[in-house]
Amino acid sequence: MIRGIYTAGTGLNQQQNLLDVTANNLANLSTPGFKEDRLAVTSFSEILLYRLEQSGPTPIGTTNYGTLPESSWTDFTQGALEETGNYRDVALAGDGFLVARVNGQELLFRSGSLFVDREGYLVTAAGDRVLGENRDPIQVGEEPFHLEANGTVTVGGRVVGRLLVVRVIPDQPKGTAVWDNGILAKEGKNYYRLGRGTLAPATGTQVRQGWLETSNVDLAASMSRLVESLRAYQLSSRVLRTHDDLLNRIINQTAK
Repeated sequence: MIRGIYTAGTGLNQQQNLLDVTANNLANLSTPGFKEDRLAVTSFSEILLYRLEQSGPTPIGTTNYGTLPESSWTDFTQGALEETGNYRDVALAGDGFLVARVNGQELLFRSGSLFVDREGYLVTAAGDRVLGENRDPIQVGEEPFHLEANGTVTVGGRVVGRLLVVRVIPDQPKGTAVWDNGILAKEGKNYYRLGRGTLAPATGTQVRQGWLETSNVDLAASMSRLVESLRAYQLSSRVLRTHDDLLNRIINQTAK
């Protein structure tokens, strides 16, 4: 009976985690460049149950103690590109990231709007300076800037720098590195921090000015997962109440 309560409790915790992840994805449906998070679920290892008899223990089957998170990861599949006509909007077509200096460290980001701070440097929407290929901030001044497909930044026909566009190389390649949060981890404000791996210049990635990369969240699939998680949460809650009621009856009847 206690095992059933514990198993139902792990189900409640797991479905709550899935609901939180899915709800966060849906909340960022309109966030440019947002990458959806996913949560993989597994179960505890199975154990063999025995029935004690006079002739000795007899195996009767297996059971486990519920579910637990196996891993969490971010889907870095590229979102659709939408033309905005705003020269401040920037998107990347292909694999790669732009780099910004945030509190002394280099963080990666995919797309968004670029602005100019009081000193004339290119900055992100969060106010962090965007780095060029020499890993120095790019100063454009007060005039409108123009971006070439290769990341070259010009102002009034004069080259002032080139955007640093990088790709991630995992320390231990095992297929597609972008699925592993141990390699890239979200830092908030649509930034990513490099974990296990190195950065190298991106090849074949185009910089598109006047475009934005939309979120890669699939609305229909996310809503389906939300409903499934909600129903599973309700079922786990019902199982928990049933076991609690049975345990309460056993205790009360035994006392009588």
